[in-house]
Amino acid sequence: MKKTYFFIGCFISFIAAFSQEDCSTAQAHIVYAFSNSKTGLDANNVTHVKYYGNKTLDAFERVQKALKSCDCPDVGEWTYQAIEKLKKLDAAEKIADAKYFVGKANAYAQDIITALDLYTAGESSVSNEVTQLDSIEEEQLRLQQEQEALKKKQEQLKQKLAEQQKLEQSLAKEQLIVKSETALSNSIKAYNDLLSTCDCKKTVEPKRENKEILKTKSLEEIRKYYISSIKNITSDYIATLDECED
Repeated sequence: MKKTYFFIGCFISFIAAFSQEDCSTAQAHIVYAFSNSKTGLDANNVTHVKYYGNKTLDAFERVQKALKSCDCPDVGEWTYQAIEKLKKLDAAEKIADAKYFVGKANAYAQDIITALDLYTAGESSVSNEVTQLDSIEEEQLRLQQEQEALKKKQEQLKQKLAEQQKLEQSLAKEQLIVKSETALSNSIKAYNDLLSTCDCKKTVEPKRENKEILKTKSLEEIRKYYISSIKNITSDYIATLDECED
């Protein structure tokens, strides 16, 4: 998506820059046309009016040439109308008639200057909007990359936490098994010592679960196993005492 926006942005920027360049050329010539037409209107004889009028005509023709690559609305028509008016200048014999044609060209020149100023400002706005769009896309991409990096970091942290919890649980199981085995062994020894004191030839020895198998069970299951083992050995001890008594 960003590549598409980038391509479109570059293309629009290129077109806008190219268009602005030709419109800027037209602007330079129309300002020259306006200046000469104004001088012609200020002249006090028909010869000077025609002289500056023809310079104005020449400038308008250069504007017309530049407009081939400048798409400013209405400017082409106004330029054409100004040229048509100025072409009639040489046939004018009275200063008032000459100034009429130059005056028309002067008015068109003012309108064209205003239109070109607005148009080139609009083109600059388009270029700026494209630049802003690129900046927004870059910022969105940066934020997306940061979010992905954060998500990855969270997953890594979650995995480490799970591993730590697993290790803590494994250590807790080992501690419970060791303590319970010690207590169970002490109980067995105590019961067997009592049986020996009572001159009973029998002993109690419960069946032991494999410690590795015990480690696969939950803490609660291990606790219940040892409680059951102690109950069983106690029952066996009492039963053994009864047998010895008989």
